[in-house]
Amino acid sequence: MKTTPPLHAEGRYTLRLPWVASPTTIYSCIAIRSFADIFKLGKNVLADYYAPKNLTSLEYEADSAEGAHIVTLLSREGEVIYVPDTYIESYPNMNNVAYSHVVLSVSIGALPDYIDLTFLRQQLSAVTSDVIGVAPTVKENRAPSVGAIDPLQHENLEVARLAAITNRTTDFAKIKIELAKNQTLLEKVAMLEKIIRDKNLLN
Repeated sequence: MKTTPPLHAEGRYTLRLPWVASPTTIYSCIAIRSFADIFKLGKNVLADYYAPKNLTSLEYEADSAEGAHIVTLLSREGEVIYVPDTYIESYPNMNNVAYSHVVLSVSIGALPDYIDLTFLRQQLSAVTSDVIGVAPTVKENRAPSVGAIDPLQHENLEVARLAAITNRTTDFAKIKIELAKNQTLLEKVAMLEKIIRDKNLLN
């Protein structure tokens, strides 16, 4: 089935194998030509567009009978894709796309005022970026707590809160640990290589 994009449709394209368009690349439809037009230009549609993709005359003839076109896609980086419109699954929506300003709130509840939330804000920012690819602005807002917490209640609450913490290590600290492990492994590999050379074990 043909899926023919409008001329100059710009955005992300999804193609059927053996054609591939990068999902992270913006393409623009710069030409749509019928098989007859291409033949008039002195080109062979089967040899120039189908055969290089290991497609045979069977696929070519079926597309020709359907009145397929060769669509030219050009990326902003200069990549050119010539693809039959029978191998286009989807093309960019030319209508406006609705956007909303999204605020995702996390209610932590009442906490002692002395707790530093810097590490938590960093983790929330990193997770958001990893999951949806957007670097958020993480803000800290505080509201007065209703009621008073006496010292004994505070101690009990802090004991329970601290016992529930499972992530106390910053990403930077984790990287330093992994780099140290990697360095240890490299030293072991170098030592083993030296033993192999010294004992002439490769011969």
